[in-house]
Amino acid sequence: MRAQTVVTTATTQSSRTVTTGLLARLTAVTLATFGFGLSAGYTDGFGADTDTVNIGANVSASGFKVAATYNNDDPQGADNSTETFALGAQYSTGPWTVGGGYRDHEDLGEQGAAWVTYGLAPGVLFTAGVEYSDADAVAGSDFGGLAYLTMRF
Repeated sequence: MRAQTVVTTATTQSSRTVTTGLLARLTAVTLATFGFGLSAGYTDGFGADTDTVNIGANVSASGFKVAATYNNDDPQGADNSTETFALGAQYSTGPWTVGGGYRDHEDLGEQGAAWVTYGLAPGVLFTAGVEYSDADAVAGSDFGGLAYLTMRF
């Protein structure tokens, strides 16, 4: 990304102008390559529904992105709550994105997935992935796969 420096006042101290320009360039570069996000939510299930609390966070830098979430479902009138933890990561470079994720659900067991996405043309993406589920709620474990095309105009 190309950073631009905007000078709003003229000064006779050239070293001050150079320093200000350098800081503006460093700030633009830093903001362009680093990102983060936080989220939180609460759902009040009125009556016999489930109250839900969730939090999440993500951080990204230079094509890498890592995200994590926590979810707690608490059915009203019951003494059991269900917790879910999830973690995902991906790396993007050029037209390629490679990623994976893991989820541990207290009742449903562990699940994992991996995928790759390739940009065929502007707005056209091809994605292929596999997933694994060690479902505690049903007997056995399962593998699955999926491929799809996304077009945005």
